[in-house]
Amino acid sequence: MNNDIANLKATACNSDISREIRDSALAQLRAIAGRSHDPRQIDAEIVVRELEALSPAKPATDQTVVDSLQAELLTESHASSIRDVEYGDAARFCSEKGWSKPGVMELWFDRWLPAYFETPEGAGKLSTLEKYWLMSAIEKAGIPIDHDLMNLWAEVRRRAKLDADFAAMLTPEDKELFGSGWFSLRE
Repeated sequence: MNNDIANLKATACNSDISREIRDSALAQLRAIAGRSHDPRQIDAEIVVRELEALSPAKPATDQTVVDSLQAELLTESHASSIRDVEYGDAARFCSEKGWSKPGVMELWFDRWLPAYFETPEGAGKLSTLEKYWLMSAIEKAGIPIDHDLMNLWAEVRRRAKLDADFAAMLTPEDKELFGSGWFSLRE
């Protein structure tokens, strides 16, 4: 099996990481499986079928539960919107509620975290995470680390997510290059 496919499969199966990252890995596998010219297509098709057969359909969390948790979080943190909730307050709230309880992870990953990454503090942390991820991916590929190139990649990805006009200027090849991995570009 191709190393890229094996890594994506491992990521898609890893329950210790966020659902968003697992879904991104599965989406990448599906994209590769759909490319008839890609030599990794057959491996990707096999892995996608295997993952779909293994993962039972999990019932979605009732959004009223998430709405209720969000309202409670806003009340406890004295915030007017989810974007105004501090990192420490959100983490404490979710820990007190219990991460395995229905709706808690959805509140964190689907509502609070995306809003946090839109704040100046969150955008800075996201940029740092992307640089670390790029550094790790480059090291695993055996390529000498070029910090200027890593900074350029992180900046292009950040700008494409925040600026729809900039994202529209990127070619499909650019989107594949800069959008690969955990963080995808806007379409």
